[in-house]
Amino acid sequence: MADALKAQGVIAFPLMTGENAWSSMLWYSQILLAIGGPDVYKNGLDDPAFVQAAEVLKKMFDYTSSDAVGAGAAVVNGHFLNFEAAVYTNGPWFLPRFAKEGINDLGSKVKFALPPEYVGGKGTYGGLAGTVQAYLCAGVQTDADKAAAVVEFYKFINQPEWLYKLAESSGAMFAVKLESNTNDIQVKQDLLAAANSAPYIVKHFNDSMPTAIGNALPAALDELVLGTVDAQGFVDLLKAAGQ
Repeated sequence: MADALKAQGVIAFPLMTGENAWSSMLWYSQILLAIGGPDVYKNGLDDPAFVQAAEVLKKMFDYTSSDAVGAGAAVVNGHFLNFEAAVYTNGPWFLPRFAKEGINDLGSKVKFALPPEYVGGKGTYGGLAGTVQAYLCAGVQTDADKAAAVVEFYKFINQPEWLYKLAESSGAMFAVKLESNTNDIQVKQDLLAAANSAPYIVKHFNDSMPTAIGNALPAALDELVLGTVDAQGFVDLLKAAGQ
């Protein structure tokens, strides 16, 4: 697929190494799960899946845009919204922008697809990388009535119909399984169905690793893509950042 798209002058995967390397980090997270399975983070960066996933990610840069090194989110998003790229990855909050900002009626043409498998990998098809987007918190209450009111509020706000309204207004997905609204755009319905049926949803790389390692990813990725280091060297740079 990627070779065919490249031959037509189409960017297969819009990637980036600038800012927090977001789209590349998401791909790395998903590749890690495909190779190492849902427990890939338990052994930390010593798991060989981290090197293997880096090799795959580097190969993907053969099929990205010429401005990927140093690119930020605006560049990556722009390539997809302007019909220059084929396979895009981001969080569900981005879905409304396809119709609002995409050219050539992009919103009606975007389709959801599950992440690919890795032959010989430990992952299960349909497993997803996700994130904790926000927490609902309440302060400790010394008044028994106020404490009871907090509990009742959480019961109320966690009812599926109210969570769905929050999802509609924010673009976020929730851990509680929700039935899709048939009036929603199809890609959102498909994404929700995939999340509901996923064999596992594991926090993405930045959420699963110490902050220092996540912050080191963009610079290490630069080195990998430019050929200064190989896949093992890329992982070594991440390890060094965590020491």
